[in-house]
Amino acid sequence: MAALNSAGIPAAVAAFARRFRRIPLPAIGLAGIGTLVILNLIPASQPFEGVLEATSLTFKTAGGSEANDRSFLATQVSTISLGGLDVDGVGGAFPAQLGGEIRGASQQGVALPQLEARPSLQLQLGDGAKLRLGAPASGSAPIDLRLKLPAGTKVRDLTYDENTSTLAFGIVPPSGGDKPTLQITPREAVQVKISSDRALPDIRLPSSGEVRFRLDTSEFSVPITAPARLTLKLAAPPGIDLFPQRLPVSEVRFDEELRSSFDEVPIPRSTLRGGTLHLGLQEGLSLRPDQSLTIQPPGIEEFSFLRVPLPQKAANSTASADPSSSEEPARLTVGVVGTSRSIAAGLSQRHPTSFRRGSVLSGLLAPAQLAAVNGFLGGIASALVLSFFRKS
Repeated sequence: MAALNSAGIPAAVAAFARRFRRIPLPAIGLAGIGTLVILNLIPASQPFEGVLEATSLTFKTAGGSEANDRSFLATQVSTISLGGLDVDGVGGAFPAQLGGEIRGASQQGVALPQLEARPSLQLQLGDGAKLRLGAPASGSAPIDLRLKLPAGTKVRDLTYDENTSTLAFGIVPPSGGDKPTLQITPREAVQVKISSDRALPDIRLPSSGEVRFRLDTSEFSVPITAPARLTLKLAAPPGIDLFPQRLPVSEVRFDEELRSSFDEVPIPRSTLRGGTLHLGLQEGLSLRPDQSLTIQPPGIEEFSFLRVPLPQKAANSTASADPSSSEEPARLTVGVVGTSRSIAAGLSQRHPTSFRRGSVLSGLLAPAQLAAVNGFLGGIASALVLSFFRKS
């Protein structure tokens, strides 16, 4: 049992108290200041969230095996255009099968009865050959479309033209595992255009021009096994989300590559037009048009939502109702969630002008509390300096 002194306090505790009283008060204050300063300097990853507006974006789908059954896009369209995509100067081809009744097949005005006799057509898309599906006439029923993208699929240069209600992007399938699948369900016969005879390598055609016919089918799927470019003219009613919520992503980029007459290397240009990001408890980082965004890994991990702007008519009616609204057309709007130690923005990625850095202390205190702590530290430092000069 520990020895007790006359006051009933253990001897070890009493000895520690005597030694503590010998420590000068300024030393205790400096130790406290040093601890807080260190906590404020030690970098620490913190969650961030925000809403960004951009003219285009590139990303890769993420998630485990359960993400392979997730639909990336589900909507109604009036036209579908599907063709190959060159990646780093290298293209590819992929097969597509059209099943159903073919009627009115022709090439440059020449009838093609050999196509109409087939129960299905095996196409080879890519290398300049494109497939276009569309409603036979204005006012026809739209086509139901669903696009599944397994984890690891790269979506390149997703853009939206609100004047034509056209959504376009590239699809680069993962090297292994499941492949992206385009599910098409026409509500009535559709008009089919095949841009080149190279899409029909097993059929002898009179020329190399465009092939047209009407296809009466209920549903078919196109597995995308090589890089492809998909262009859709939307027919969905306004206000309906086309993309799923809480989409796991990685390798998100808000830029496009431009060619220069002075350098063979493509020049990246930011596609951001605005937005705000909040890192931890810190104040938001506001973005201006054309600024580049730099986020330390792991970076953006999820799109909480991804939306296209309202159609032109709805946007014009909104603008007329609000005279203060800008003439600038709306952009793709994306909600982002992720984790990072720091985020920075500026016209140049090498010389950013706005920062938000995460630290151990900033992760525990709100901005107002952190300012109060800094003020408290300044007061203690001033008192210690005055104490030092008085003693000297």
